[in-house]
Amino acid sequence: MAGATFLRATRLGPLLTALLVILSGSTSGETLSGKIRSIDRIARTVNVQALGSGADRTLRIDRESVVAGLPGSQEWAGLGVGQLVRVTLEAETATIKKLQVVVSPTATGAALTTAPVIQEVATRADANRLYGLTTATVRSIEAVLSYEMMVPGVRATEWVVVAAQAPELPGQMNARSSMDPGGHPTWDLSPGHRPLLVSRIAANAHENTNRITARVQYHSTLMSRHLDRRQAGDQGTETDAIPLGAEERRRALAKGGTYESDAPEFRRWMSAESLAMQPQESEIDYARRVFLVIKRSFTYEYHETLDRRLSRVCAARRSDCGGLSILFAAALRTQGIPARILVGRWAKSAEPGAQLGGSAYHQWHVKAEFYADGVGWIPADPAAGLVYDQSAEGLRNFGHDEGDFLTLHVDPDLVLDTVHFGPQPTPFLNGGLGVWVVGSGSLVNPRVRQDWQVREVGAPSRLNRLAESMRSTPTPR
Repeated sequence: MAGATFLRATRLGPLLTALLVILSGSTSGETLSGKIRSIDRIARTVNVQALGSGADRTLRIDRESVVAGLPGSQEWAGLGVGQLVRVTLEAETATIKKLQVVVSPTATGAALTTAPVIQEVATRADANRLYGLTTATVRSIEAVLSYEMMVPGVRATEWVVVAAQAPELPGQMNARSSMDPGGHPTWDLSPGHRPLLVSRIAANAHENTNRITARVQYHSTLMSRHLDRRQAGDQGTETDAIPLGAEERRRALAKGGTYESDAPEFRRWMSAESLAMQPQESEIDYARRVFLVIKRSFTYEYHETLDRRLSRVCAARRSDCGGLSILFAAALRTQGIPARILVGRWAKSAEPGAQLGGSAYHQWHVKAEFYADGVGWIPADPAAGLVYDQSAEGLRNFGHDEGDFLTLHVDPDLVLDTVHFGPQPTPFLNGGLGVWVVGSGSLVNPRVRQDWQVREVGAPSRLNRLAESMRSTPTPR
């Protein structure tokens, strides 16, 4: 947008690139992002459900309207219900000036399963039968992120605040998220389509003209997961694996963005470590091999400007929890094993004065998990294994998750709708909130304060506690 000033405003820790605060003057027209609900081709109108507010808008397309983002066609006849779009329009007449298709279901929902793949999956499931995954309820928690941003020289008219919305996953159930003020449910605009919360907060003459405060509350039941070798004659585990759907499998095998698996440095590392999957190797055996290679040949390092792209991680042979988890997941994806990273915070309150790499630290962390057919999603924490596990085998953080972590979103490379300033990419959203401001003045010396408090709100059932106390969890070999 013309006249906009972009500023990297805050230092929020290892897993969130500094937030963008965007200052803008007056604009011509209006912009909105949303999902197409219906199309009237006779009246030449499109009904769009706006992101965040959920309100419907009926917009008019005329001969001057520009439609972009449709593969093979730039005409509005290619529009369809369910597409995510960004619209620039003439506010007074609600006439579309430009409509950009951001995500089209037809472009992302193609089935990927073919006969050879089905056969390969069946073979892997047979190889995985040596293992079982035991799960148990650990505890239910309430976690509260309190956040304040102050920009002394700004006179705001509106703030836009975006927070992660905790998803339902094998390691966390009954997840609920809310944000005060506002907190309307929405989603990110990338093909990953991660759930988010967004608030549009109007400033007034007496308060929040240069300061915004928000409170995000998360509730979840956390689950432990432990991978074990099955004993002779064992026919099953506590829980059966839910088969992976075509769309979830596609997302967990995707390339591009931070998963730059075509980078020469990454390819050379894979080759040098002989990380091609062997014909008789199970998914679990291969994932263990990658985990141990990372533990043996990489160094943990964090600093604020860390580059977590695979090319830089492999060239430097060092990174933090985010970079190491991305490397682990990317290696598995190249061999057709669904894998993803879990971006969140430890389920414990921030410790006053705690720092990481010279910056205030509020329990943020990144792990990984991969899907083994016939077993399920298996946890792995390469950074914790590298830093904390001094055992001879080095596998305490492979296949074992104590249920002490809250995932805020899956995978990197979110695209946030900023309402006024277009889609904005961010690699992670667990170090704070996405904040944008409309107004006038100076962006000099922005300041951020936050806190992370976690409390237990329930206890696991007596049956689960008994099962947990009786269960032994030998390290997989």
